[in-house]
Amino acid sequence: MLDILRKEAILDRSCIEKYAKKHRVCPFEFSLDLAYAADAVICDYNYIFDPKVSLKKLFDEQKRKTILLVDEAHNLVDRGRDIFSATLEKSPFLQLKREFKEKNHSLGDISKRLNNYFIQLRKQVGSSKTMEFEEPLEELNQLVAEFIEHAENELIRAGESDLLLETFFVAQNWQRITRLYDERFILYAEIEKMMCELNSFVWIPLI
Repeated sequence: MLDILRKEAILDRSCIEKYAKKHRVCPFEFSLDLAYAADAVICDYNYIFDPKVSLKKLFDEQKRKTILLVDEAHNLVDRGRDIFSATLEKSPFLQLKREFKEKNHSLGDISKRLNNYFIQLRKQVGSSKTMEFEEPLEELNQLVAEFIEHAENELIRAGESDLLLETFFVAQNWQRITRLYDERFILYAEIEKMMCELNSFVWIPLI
C-alpha cells in the first residue's frame, strides 16, 4: 500500500496489477484496500449498493463525508431488483445427489433432501404453475444452511466439482438475501418446463 501510494497518483488497472505482481498479492483484494485510501473511486453500482460486495470498511464518519455521484441512475431500479434477488432451482440438487451419492454420503443426503423438498413443492403448486408465500420458508432455509456446510467441507477437501462450486455460491446468495427479507420482498415458486421441470424461488424488492 505504502509503495504504490508514494509513487503513483492514478491507480488504474495496469498500475494496480503491476504492484500486485511485485508484492505477490491478489490484485482484486489489493484494489479494494486501495479504494479506502483514494480521493475518488470509479466503480460499478455493486460496490456501493450490493450487500455481497459493497465496500464495508468505511467508518461512519467517512461515509458521512463521502459524495456519491451516480451515473445512469435510472438503471438503479432494475439493478436493485437483481442485487436483492436470489433464485434456487431443483435440477442442481438432483445432479449433486447423483454425483455424491457414493463419494460423500452427507453431501449426497442433503442434496437428496433438497431435491425432495422441491418435488413436494411442485405437487403443492400443482397446475397453477406459480405460488406466492407470505412468510419465509424456514424448512427450506434450514436445508440450504446444511447444504452450505457440507458443500464447503467437500470443496475444501476435494474442490473438483464445478457444479458443486456454482451451487454453493447460489445457496450462499440465497441465504444472504433471506436475512434481509421483510415486507418489501415477494417470495414465489414457479414451475417451468424446459429440458426438465425447475422450481425457482425469487426474492424481489418492491421498488
